[in-house]
Amino acid sequence: MNLSESLLTSVGIVIALWILDLLYRKYKIRKIIDKIPGPVGHPIFGFSFEILKQKREDRDAWFDNLCYEYKEGIVKTWFGTKAVIHIRKPEYLEVIMRSTTQIKKSYLMDFIKPWLGEGILSSTGQKWFHHRKLITPAFHFNILDEFSEVMTNHAETLNEQIEKIYNENPEEPIDVFPVITKCTLDVICETAMGVKMNIKYGEGKEYTEALSEIQNLTMERFFNPWFQWDFIYYQLPIGKKYQSIIDKLHNFTNEIIAKKIEQRKNKINDRGKDEDNDIGKRKKKALLDLLLDENDKAENPMNQSELREQIDTFTFAGHDTTSATVSWCLFCVGNEPAVQENIDKELREVFGDSKEPVTQKDVAKLHYLERVIKETLRRYPTVPNVSRQLVEDIKIGNYLIPKGCMASLRIAQTHLD
Repeated sequence: MNLSESLLTSVGIVIALWILDLLYRKYKIRKIIDKIPGPVGHPIFGFSFEILKQKREDRDAWFDNLCYEYKEGIVKTWFGTKAVIHIRKPEYLEVIMRSTTQIKKSYLMDFIKPWLGEGILSSTGQKWFHHRKLITPAFHFNILDEFSEVMTNHAETLNEQIEKIYNENPEEPIDVFPVITKCTLDVICETAMGVKMNIKYGEGKEYTEALSEIQNLTMERFFNPWFQWDFIYYQLPIGKKYQSIIDKLHNFTNEIIAKKIEQRKNKINDRGKDEDNDIGKRKKKALLDLLLDENDKAENPMNQSELREQIDTFTFAGHDTTSATVSWCLFCVGNEPAVQENIDKELREVFGDSKEPVTQKDVAKLHYLERVIKETLRRYPTVPNVSRQLVEDIKIGNYLIPKGCMASLRIAQTHLD
């Protein structure tokens, strides 16, 4: 045997031993996970095909039914070869939620990062703390009060639109979610970016369609194991479409940030459509303006890409969560006439015939409405599931969950348990 053959043989042996060691470690981890209650999936694909057979809107219900089937409050499933442990028992959730080490966001967040980057939703560690410190002053109650007029105006338009839909066909149920989504997106664009989009009137269609499409494509990627490798995904037509939409959304936000920065340099502070304010009245600042104010003072300021990531995050999270909660709240109240009457009575007591915008002080007086909203959030949480990538082994009940597994915290089920 010559030297070349010896080297090749040695390399082959090393690779074979490495593969055997990897398989053995995977086997040991799988033996531990198999002790957790749950169905047996395909050894390679797990439940991927079963999930993909479900309609997109039925997938969450599929997981809910699976979790309820196992009474222990903890269930294992497999996405390909990745273990996902679903947890709904309150005392089990508490173990992870109280942990100071199990704070790593799951790998699913990696599929949001091409769009939202390292925004406050997807970042972690020191970067998260630093950006949170810069962002927090922009959410002071006094600042939120300045946007009450914006919110009131959009809410009045929303009422008119729902009333119009009802009058056109009083006997038919109304799907309020699309109408409310347009309203909340208008509000968040005006308050976060300082841009009047008028989406509820059909304007800004390219942006809203891109925003809707990117959410659908991201969810589709979550459930397709063969879409989860970047080097495959971005070669496919769906991956190229995904990147094209991201470019549109990023360009939109980048243009707004660039204009704001230029305005600040020229000290004209967003003199645009809102110049009809009274002389001497302090002009309302959008979240982006406030963020730039804080950024100018910071020792380690955010660059333009980081600013874009935060604004994109607020735009997505701000409109999506609000529209879902408002829609569910109307659904719940619509099924409870007595609750409707109590809300109406409280609103009349607090506001009477006043046409003034709602303030934080007014909201603090709406005790009954607050309870209604909280009950809605109990039944239909804004974020029904939260996931964590475990950074160390953890004992939950009688079960050991190995490091590297994804824990899916089924908050919606916990609230109804």
